[in-house]
Amino acid sequence: MGRTFSLSRRAFLGGAGVMVSLPLLEAMLPTRQAEAGGSAGPKYLLAWYVPNGIHMAGWTPPDTGPGFTLTPILQPLAALQSEILVISGLDNAPSESEGPGDHASGTSGFLTCTHVTKSESTITNGTSMDQVYAEHIGDQTVVPSLQLGIEGGGNSGGCDSGYSCAYSRNISWVGNTPLSKLTSPSTAFELLFAGFDPGATAQELAQRKTNRLSVLDYTMDDAAALRAKLGTSDRVKLDEYLDSVRDLEIKVETDDAVPQCDPGTIPGDPGDITDHVRLMCDVMVKAFECDRTRVISFMLGNAGSNRSYGFLG
Repeated sequence: MGRTFSLSRRAFLGGAGVMVSLPLLEAMLPTRQAEAGGSAGPKYLLAWYVPNGIHMAGWTPPDTGPGFTLTPILQPLAALQSEILVISGLDNAPSESEGPGDHASGTSGFLTCTHVTKSESTITNGTSMDQVYAEHIGDQTVVPSLQLGIEGGGNSGGCDSGYSCAYSRNISWVGNTPLSKLTSPSTAFELLFAGFDPGATAQELAQRKTNRLSVLDYTMDDAAALRAKLGTSDRVKLDEYLDSVRDLEIKVETDDAVPQCDPGTIPGDPGDITDHVRLMCDVMVKAFECDRTRVISFMLGNAGSNRSYGFLG
């Protein structure tokens, strides 16, 4: 029997000052695609920047082809080896610096493959590969692209041998404009799953924050009405999605890795970095799993960061 209820891919659950995005349901697919039992599915892009680089001897497989030997760094991905393609021998030559300033030039050209201008005020770059991809598929999701990171900081001034801080702190660019990243897991979560409702009053938003109520509590009536219209498989998917969003929200609210520093103290690192990274990973996984965005760039740290990694010994 053909499907009688269809749903926009941009549909959301609504409540008092809150919008909660929905996962990809069969009701959102063209009828023939849904009845065919699925397709190859959407393609996702995650660009992960490591400021300290990778120990290539522990990363690059010593052989090629199917069944390649997993190196120590890749070993945790053993269960997914058949789906992994490791590309070696590439050289992002245009991003190389002209003397001092390797950190800034390498970071800014990481995804643009562009030789940037060495200046603290004149910013020139190209469009990064994640934004090229987002330009083509960004209109298919609620959030066209998501820029995340562990360390923040502004773009003005100089951060590395005459290079602007914009070069050191951004890997996503549209032409000469850097796309600033979110460093708070809770802020990223709010953007992905709760949205920003311009119709919400300050009192509604303050009440939710004060009472620490789940965003889902405001949407239960809407969710119940939608559930009654969905098929069996979509109902199960909706329930699992709402449960997972609630679990992630609770985790983020109780363990936000970017707390406020006490007045008068010297600002330190924003919480434990390992927990911060894990929270960000949770948010990224859920963003893809629920098809909220298909393009993410993530900076494990800024270029030329003074962060120490004491847990490494």
